[in-house]
Amino acid sequence: GDFERAEEALKLLPRTPTSDALRLFLQGRIAMAEQHLDDAIVHFEKARRFMGESVGMLERTDLALARCHSAQQNSAAQLADFRRILKYNPKSVAGRIGLAASHLKKGQLPQAIAEYKQLSHLPQIRLLLVRLLLVQNMQLPEIARDWREIQILLDQAKEAGDRPTEVVLL
Repeated sequence: GDFERAEEALKLLPRTPTSDALRLFLQGRIAMAEQHLDDAIVHFEKARRFMGESVGMLERTDLALARCHSAQQNSAAQLADFRRILKYNPKSVAGRIGLAASHLKKGQLPQAIAEYKQLSHLPQIRLLLVRLLLVQNMQLPEIARDWREIQILLDQAKEAGDRPTEVVLL
């Protein structure tokens, strides 16, 4: 139904590098939706070659690749996808969150914390970072624990009105 119509519409696009990139990207999205992840990855990787310097499309493509790699449980490829995003767009919130979450999933707490710290201005990240810093602190000998950064983040969360109940519990 819808996928067939989408594929027919893709055939009507004129042949230019930009439309070829878009066509391949959309074919990748269709393959992704149909759970044909290997095909989706091939389409996305081909699409990247036609995108030139289009940072927005490159990022969307690399995020889609990261989702495919995650579904395939290929954490090394997923990390590479997020690192590539941050190489050409260091301010990418989605890329930074993805890289941090990938590190966390692999049990790399210090690396995850380092990435999340760069996003601590975001309310949805601030309390997550507090939790991760609490875990990290509890893994240290008592004498080495430092609560100042946690306190600063909690004060910022309280001032910003971030989930007040959670701030009190933390």
